[in-house]
Amino acid sequence: MGYIFGPTWFYGIDYIFDFVSVIVGLLIAYFSYRIYKYTSQKKYIYFSASFFLVALSFVCKILATIPVYSKELKVETVGLVTVTSEIIKKVGWVSQFGISIARLVTIFAFLLLVLVALKIKDKKIIVLLGYLLIISTTLVSASYTVFHLTLLIMMSILFLNYRHNYKKMKSFNSKMVMSSFFVLAISQVFFIFEGVAQQFYVVGESIQLIGYLVLLFAMIKMLIKK
Repeated sequence: MGYIFGPTWFYGIDYIFDFVSVIVGLLIAYFSYRIYKYTSQKKYIYFSASFFLVALSFVCKILATIPVYSKELKVETVGLVTVTSEIIKKVGWVSQFGISIARLVTIFAFLLLVLVALKIKDKKIIVLLGYLLIISTTLVSASYTVFHLTLLIMMSILFLNYRHNYKKMKSFNSKMVMSSFFVLAISQVFFIFEGVAQQFYVVGESIQLIGYLVLLFAMIKMLIKK
C-alpha cells in the first residue's frame, strides 16, 4: 500500500505545502492563545490547542514520507568463494506508522473543535467517539478515504456551527472563520476523489492551505481589534 499520494511531479512540492501548513497552524495556535489571554474565553484556548495539533500532524506527515532505509547482509556462495554483500532496503512500516499517527493527531485536533462546537461534555460519549474515530481512520483497508470522509463531516459540522455564529454576529471576522471551514470542507472532497484523478490531490492540498490561511487572517484581525 502506498503512503504518498498525488501525481509523481508533485512529490517534493508537497513538502513545501506541508511545511507552510506547519507554520500557519502554529501561527493560528499562537494568535488564538493571545486572543484567549485578552478575552479569557475558553473556546480560544481549545482553538489554540487544536491548531497546535494540526501543526504537529503535518510534522508527522513530513517525517513519515521521508524514506527510511535499513541495511542487511546477504551471504552468497559462488563456487568455493563466499561473498558477503550489503543490501539497502526501504523500511515501509515506518511510513505506515507515521502516516497513521499524523491522521490520528489530525482527527483529534478537529474532534476537539467539534466537541466544543456541539458542547459535548459527557466523558463516555467523548471516549466512544475517540475510539470509533481511531478504528475507522487507521484499521480499515480504505483508511485514506475514510479519513478524509471523516474530516469532511467534521469540517461540515464546524462550518454549520460558525455559519450560525455568523448569522448572529454579522461581523467580518465571523464570516472569515465560517468561510475558512467551508473551504477546508471542500478540500476534503478533492482528497476523497484522488483515486479518480491524481490531480485532485494537488487541488485538495492547495484549497486546504487556502482555508488555513483564511483562518489565520481571521485570527490576526480579531487580535488587532482586541
